[in-house]
Amino acid sequence: MRLAETKRQYVLNELYSSTLGPPVGNPFADQFLVNCFGSLSAGGTGTTDLTFIGNQIVDPLVALKLTVAVNWGALTGAGNFIPTVRVDAYLIAINDQLSATTPRLTTLGEDENFFVRHPTNDLRWMLNSQSVTVIKRRKVMLAPRGLNSFLNYQAYESRVIKMSKRLRGVKTFEQSNTALGVENTSLFLKGFNYYWLVVYQANVNVATAVVNNPIRISGDRFLYFKDL
Repeated sequence: MRLAETKRQYVLNELYSSTLGPPVGNPFADQFLVNCFGSLSAGGTGTTDLTFIGNQIVDPLVALKLTVAVNWGALTGAGNFIPTVRVDAYLIAINDQLSATTPRLTTLGEDENFFVRHPTNDLRWMLNSQSVTVIKRRKVMLAPRGLNSFLNYQAYESRVIKMSKRLRGVKTFEQSNTALGVENTSLFLKGFNYYWLVVYQANVNVATAVVNNPIRISGDRFLYFKDL
């Protein structure tokens, strides 16, 4: 597919972490989910980057850039050990339709479907291969680089995760008709749908005085595609 023939759609500065406080548990973990095609719009003349004509696109390329920032001073554990943060980003395919046009926390029911060992209960958690197909994965492990990073409340460290994948072939969105015969195009694909899944986890408890989450993950999503 020639670059000149493609459309580029992007969403910048989305949050893939909680803002009102850290998760609970030891280890603690959160899982964020977003539909790769959830920000598109069907119909019209297809002249904008957000819209496509008909109900098919071909050879879409999806990309995600995450920035992980950790406040080491806030990750004060109960024991005398160095805290560690793990962030995993996945591009997954599932044979289900989950409403997630913007990044959101997964539900308990989704977690039970996604994982055979849950991140909140196990440092070696595992996705359920019976319901989730992993297309691509990136992982980073972060730890303080010195005593000052651990003791200084304002000592931050950041990492960047980049991943992209060309999803070859024609992708067909579901369609339905209203009682008046109006045709509606869904943003869910027929068959498997594609999602970004971001999991972050730390091996320590967080001080009760910490109000804000010591782990902040922001992300930019990109989508290149051609309508038919």
